[in-house]
Amino acid sequence: MATHAGDDTHYMILGAGSGITDNVVVSNIFDGSDSSLGTTSKRSSGFGIYAECYDVHNNVFRRLSNGAVCSNPTYVHDNLFEFLYNPVERHFAHGNVVESLGGLAEGRTYFYNNVIRHTNEGVTIWLQGSVLYVFNNVFSDIDNPMNCLMQNPPGFSAGVGSATSHVYNNTFESPCHIHFNGANSTTPSWSGPVHFANNHLVGYSSLSAGVDCRAAARCDFHDEGGNILQTKSQADFEGYTTAGSYLAVAGSTIGRGLNLSLVCQSAPALCGTTTLGVLDGSEKVVAHPANPVRSRPTVGPWNAGAY
Repeated sequence: MATHAGDDTHYMILGAGSGITDNVVVSNIFDGSDSSLGTTSKRSSGFGIYAECYDVHNNVFRRLSNGAVCSNPTYVHDNLFEFLYNPVERHFAHGNVVESLGGLAEGRTYFYNNVIRHTNEGVTIWLQGSVLYVFNNVFSDIDNPMNCLMQNPPGFSAGVGSATSHVYNNTFESPCHIHFNGANSTTPSWSGPVHFANNHLVGYSSLSAGVDCRAAARCDFHDEGGNILQTKSQADFEGYTTAGSYLAVAGSTIGRGLNLSLVCQSAPALCGTTTLGVLDGSEKVVAHPANPVRSRPTVGPWNAGAY
């Protein structure tokens, strides 16, 4: 058992290289349920992927202290991340669900169709890219909410970078916080626009309560519309629940979103509803999708949220 993050280096997959490697990690189950902390409440150890993970999709990450920490996460989609917790004794290091260590220079980063739930990590999701597309994800039951979804320009040094983010059709449960002001000696601070539309925010009093768009240089937040805010009691009354991954067949999200069909030219999967990641199939084989995908209309309003 790893006693702290510095010892938690028993990588299930250790990659090599950086940049556009075209390496794909697909249809795996990274599960520490049978480890020494596998049945301990809110405790875990074990490291899924380290160093290189260009394309990670259709995987389950469960009962680990680190999911994927890599230099080049570029396509991260259709994964289930659950029950991931900080190492038992962190010694000034922290665990991560997904963390980028530099990203691709002048590259695009896609994070979509993922389910992130029941986690308490130093970093939940930290993405880097010149252009970022974050859509069709469901975030719920996230402890350490200030580091729930962070985004930064590419680079592995201090300073100010330039980037553009598109955050569309996600479902966020409070207190998950979306922010663009994280930076340190190995991560450049944000400068650029943030486009925000069609998100379902449960438990937030306002967009500013959930989105922190501050930066050393410039952070231009664009509320493009179609965002639905509800209290948790309102959401629960309409059938949107944590246990149900906020899927409801009727309610305030239905037909309340903008039609973003033009964006699908850059992010084709946005024109379909979320897959809700994957399920454990029989014989510990990944089953995809976890939820049937429906095409979003080419004409007329979309739903808000991931569905």
